[in-house]
Amino acid sequence: KEQGKTLVRPPLQADLEVECGSMSIGVLESFDMLKPFGKGNSEPRVVLTGGILNNTKKLKNLHVKGQLTGSDGMIDVIMFNCVGTPLGDAMLAADGMQVDLYGRLSINEYNGRKTVQMKGPEDLRVVENDLELV
Repeated sequence: KEQGKTLVRPPLQADLEVECGSMSIGVLESFDMLKPFGKGNSEPRVVLTGGILNNTKKLKNLHVKGQLTGSDGMIDVIMFNCVGTPLGDAMLAADGMQVDLYGRLSINEYNGRKTVQMKGPEDLRVVENDLELV
């Protein structure tokens, strides 16, 4: 609540849910067949599950970068101009925690090597596991 108002989050529409690290370059390249993206044909949104967000850091005190590591591999995550925003601060605070990330995946090509990345995640959920204390 904020000043007597209840904040209501709109529902998220995910096109695909995948375990962290299991998205292949080939599947991501096949998204190109769905182009052109725009009004009435939005770019596919993906939920990445089962990953630990780590190595989060500020870049130039404007951006947040990190890695989502799961049992099937790792995905780089970068969000621009987000330091001081609720989502940017949540990414920094979630370092070392298991999270689900929602957003668009892209291919990053550097020195001839292609990797999957999430550029500009749109939402984050910290996964709270039920721990049994002995």
